[in-house]
Formats: sequence, structure tokens, C-alpha cells
Amino acid sequence: MACTPHYIRCIKPNTNKRSGEWNDALCIGQIKYLGLFENVKVRRAGYAFRLPYGPFLRRYKMLSEKTWPSFKGDEKEGCKIILSDIGVKDDWALGTTKIFIKSPESVLAILFIFFTCATSLTLVVWKIRSSSWRSSAKRNWT
Repeated sequence: MACTPHYIRCIKPNTNKRSGEWNDALCIGQIKYLGLFENVKVRRAGYAFRLPYGPFLRRYKMLSEKTWPSFKGDEKEGCKIILSDIGVKDDWALGTTKIFIKSPESVLAILFIFFTCATSLTLVVWKIRSSSWRSSAKRNWT
């Protein structure tokens, strides 16, 4: 069963627990603390994909020769290199901690390239392992 998670954030309108009372400073402080302003800005900008730099770099580093097999540098710069190397159109933005991609087509293009590359690497590893297993089996049996 597929579902979309929804998060409910409760804001206390006052400290007196009385209906009809509203403390603006208290509510704004809670909204800032929960990060709702940033969330609304991102939603209004229309970004379909959001991921922190570290997980994005670890998952997609195989898509660029400059970041594969290990990237020594800033995670933000590594993400920028990957996106420019695979030719994703300029509908992405880099935030302070996350990468944002606007169009779902770009996200699907990245996933298609990733799964194609992962399949190729799996086949290479399988061939290397099977050929080394055969050669070691020949040595053991002769």
C-alpha cells in the first residue's frame, strides 16, 4: 500500500491554555523553530526532489569520473560536479545543506543513468568474480 507521509505540527497559541487568546511572538518562535518558513519557501519554489549533500554524493558518485570511486573534497562541490557531468538541465539549486531539483523529468533522468551504470558495474563485478572463481577451481582440481 503506497502512501504519502504527512506530518502534523502542533503550535500552542498561548501559555495560559485559554481559548481565544493568541500570542504572536510565541507562535512565530515555534514556527521558526520547526523550520516551517523554509519548508514553505521550498514548496512555493516547486522543487520535486530534496536530498542532503552527503547521501546524494554517496549514492550517485559513480555517475562522474571525477567523483568515482572516492571523492576527496566538499560534498556540495561533488554534487555540483555530478550534475554538470551528467548534463542535467539547469533546474536545480544548491542550498546550505541540501540539493534541490525542480522537474521530475530531471530526477527520472538521473535515476535512469544511475540504474544503467549500476547494472553495468554489477555485470563487471560478476564477470570478474566468476572468472577468478573458475581459475581458482582449475588450480585446485589439477
